[in-house]
Amino acid sequence: MTHYLQHHTLFPPLIGNKPSLNLGIIVVIPCYDEPFLLLSLMSLKRCRLPVCDVEVLVVVNDSETDPDAVKRRNEETFAQAEVWASKNSHPRLKFHVLYQRDLPAKHAGVGLARKIGMDEACWRFRKIKNPNGIIVGFDADSKCDPDYFEAIWAHFSR
Repeated sequence: MTHYLQHHTLFPPLIGNKPSLNLGIIVVIPCYDEPFLLLSLMSLKRCRLPVCDVEVLVVVNDSETDPDAVKRRNEETFAQAEVWASKNSHPRLKFHVLYQRDLPAKHAGVGLARKIGMDEACWRFRKIKNPNGIIVGFDADSKCDPDYFEAIWAHFSR
């Protein structure tokens, strides 16, 4: 993982605080012009936790060429999600919200946003020396069943 982080990431670590030593799952959510992100976050908050701790990492993003209306909506989504995350995170389930503004138009999109989030997840697992952490993708307009985290943990623990 160290070689990858040194040679293929676009950013240094973006989240300053150290993750829980029991962190086992990080869910990455790219978010672009998505008005109902909070419904997805609420769905994840309702999930039962497995034996490990979980983090949810949202990457709100736009490109340098996106219309001002999209950027305004992203600003609103980011602000709402930050407030929600601060009120709903707890020691075993943490929500982080990043905003990557004005990404290069040539590369901007869901793929780049997901990569930024997954790279950050790698940094988080590296901080706690967990090379076996699970990184999961989730869409900003999705919902899940309450056993979502337990099912992921069970699948990868076999």
